[in-house]
Amino acid sequence: MVTETRYPRSDSWTVNTKTLKKLMTARSGTAGSANITKPGGDWRSQGMYWGIRVWKVNSSGVETEITSGTPVAVVSRTTEVGGLLLSATWACPLTSLVSTDAIIVRVYGQFGTDPWGLFPGAEFITEQLGAQSLDSATWTVYYYTDASYSPSLNVTTMRYYWDTATYDSKITNFSWTLAPSAAGGILVQVI
Repeated sequence: MVTETRYPRSDSWTVNTKTLKKLMTARSGTAGSANITKPGGDWRSQGMYWGIRVWKVNSSGVETEITSGTPVAVVSRTTEVGGLLLSATWACPLTSLVSTDAIIVRVYGQFGTDPWGLFPGAEFITEQLGAQSLDSATWTVYYYTDASYSPSLNVTTMRYYWDTATYDSKITNFSWTLAPSAAGGILVQVI
């Protein structure tokens, strides 16, 4: 089993037909950020939420969601001032993969009981893992968050930041098992 910390990055690449930002084992060091806004007042006291959804994607670009259709590892804040690094866990289930599969993580936000919305551009993809499975493990997901209200615009903004030591968004305990061929194993066909 391979156990890693994976960092959302601000640079992009194309894997399995998807051009998304990288999800790698090291940061690039160039900060990335995304905002979701809600007009018509200061909505912070209603609660703001951050969470992720996770997919596997095959070499043809077909995505299969591993989460259940709603965000997991959800964190929340209300009226606290300034940036906060928050974390929550998710029990990743054992998921079969083929060696050319990659994993996509998308970050979502929510005001109060509004529908969840994708943070624009906060979509991250690994390399082709060369894995036979994404293993059962408890991920800890860290989000660097901020929120503000602009009286002049009458708009509330929630923010997600990543890809520097200060904006320390990451996923720990990202665990997977190498496919036999990727691990240097020998496949024998018995007839």
